[in-house]
Amino acid sequence: MSYVEAHMLELVLILVIIGAMGYVLIFKHADPETGKLSDRCPPADKSPVPRLLVEAPSTKALEKMTKAQLLDLAKHHGIKLNSKSSKPELVLLLQRNGVKILK
Repeated sequence: MSYVEAHMLELVLILVIIGAMGYVLIFKHADPETGKLSDRCPPADKSPVPRLLVEAPSTKALEKMTKAQLLDLAKHHGIKLNSKSSKPELVLLLQRNGVKILK
């Protein structure tokens, strides 16, 4: 083996080691308690895909909407409401979150 081939082999080994260390540093992290490696990214959330809005939101006043319409409107705006709340409470919570119906 010539001098150049030996240095090329050393260079390749060094690059492989650096690549493996980079992979571990970028994509993995060690658990402080156990020392085991795990993925940095948490597993993907498997919650149901939000359904698409198939009709335009109602232009009725909030007070005139049904409870189901109020809950759908809240979902549309990304507001989580308790479905067990009374209708006046839902209207008040929507108004406090800035939901306005334009006429």
